[in-house]
Amino acid sequence: MKKKIISLFLILVCIFTISGCTKQEDPTPDPKPNVPTKWDGTTPYTDQLKLTVDYEGKDYYDDGIGVVQVVQYVDGDTTIFKTKNGHSITIRYEGIDTPESTYTVEPWGFAASKHTKETLKNAKKIVLQTDNGKPGKENADSTGKRYMAWVWADGRLLNLELVEIGLAKSKAAGTSLASTFSNAMKAVFTAKERVYGQNNDPDYDYSNEYTSMSLKEIVTKYTTADAVNKELDKGKKVQVSGTICRRQGVTSAYLQQVGTDKETGEVECYGIYLYGGFNENNRLGVGYSVIINGTIGYYNGQVQITDVSTRNVKVQSFSNFDSIIINEPNDIKEYINNSNNIGNLVKLNTEIKITSAYDAAETNAFSLRASYVDKNGNTQSLSIRVDKNTTLKDPITGDRITSGDYFVGKTLKSLTGIIGYYDPTQNDIHDGYVQILLVSSSDYEILAWFENIIK
Repeated sequence: MKKKIISLFLILVCIFTISGCTKQEDPTPDPKPNVPTKWDGTTPYTDQLKLTVDYEGKDYYDDGIGVVQVVQYVDGDTTIFKTKNGHSITIRYEGIDTPESTYTVEPWGFAASKHTKETLKNAKKIVLQTDNGKPGKENADSTGKRYMAWVWADGRLLNLELVEIGLAKSKAAGTSLASTFSNAMKAVFTAKERVYGQNNDPDYDYSNEYTSMSLKEIVTKYTTADAVNKELDKGKKVQVSGTICRRQGVTSAYLQQVGTDKETGEVECYGIYLYGGFNENNRLGVGYSVIINGTIGYYNGQVQITDVSTRNVKVQSFSNFDSIIINEPNDIKEYINNSNNIGNLVKLNTEIKITSAYDAAETNAFSLRASYVDKNGNTQSLSIRVDKNTTLKDPITGDRITSGDYFVGKTLKSLTGIIGYYDPTQNDIHDGYVQILLVSSSDYEILAWFENIIK
């Protein structure tokens, strides 16, 4: 009996020993052994995800995948690219939503925009890919003007990286990478960092205080190449005043402020673009004297006032038309090359021949190349830009002019417009060019109109 008890004890010991050994030798596999338990700013999910679909020789617009080049940076989740076959397309990043940094400013919006720009600028190869494998042209968003895509920069999915570092919220439900995005955002969401935090963006002004600045102060300080390249004081809340000298569509406008130089006694005029985004603003009528609360912003290499919504505009007078100054310099070339004149309203009183045109893809925007003879008898070149939000109409038919070809071969008797600066890639060398922004049909007159039609 004693032997049986000892044998039974030994058997039980062996069973427990074997069970214990089995548990140690066959642990539950860790699906993501490199994923930190707490958010630390690392990107293990982005690091592990790879692009496996062949893209060589393909075009995103036609094939759903392909190598592209940056045409223009917009914000954290929107960029304009040029495809292999020459399509210029606006891409809305699939599966994410970054804070705003253009028409309105939100915490972490500038950080997201900067991260996207720097990533793309430093990438040797950028590939766009549709989530469903269909051609890009079949992947338009709700606006019908932007196309959805995964954006791969040197083999890393930028969409996912923005989510994983807390500069974008995941909107990937329903996509092929829904679970990956959901897992990637858990750490930063749990830690309540960045876009999931409260008042934690060190570069965002959370106060309700606006610093009063004259347009002269703003233009002098923020239009230098160094200021634009660094985007100096971007997001700074400022209060400005002046008279609306031109509208830009129904949401934005150009503000003009006239003063007197304290030393010379000469009249000074400064202007700036007010960006209102997408909602109509009826407080930005031409001739309105206004006080604006907005923020310092930069776009295409030019300073502007952003976040100009109706609630941020106070109208002091509705009929201050006489205070609008249209500058008529003797030497337009010298005048427009002075950065202090960017944003000013100017008139060129000489014949201007339109020599060529370039239409922006899928919008009504276009650019014109022109020439004129200066006061010294020298032929000078000039660039004229018509924005997609500007509506010019044929004086005979009343139809909207949607192509620059309409003007090619014609001669303008005079031209009035805003001096603008255009540098879409902003490669930190300020190498764009000055142009005249044509914003109203009443600001130009075609010479010998009927003769041109007959010809």
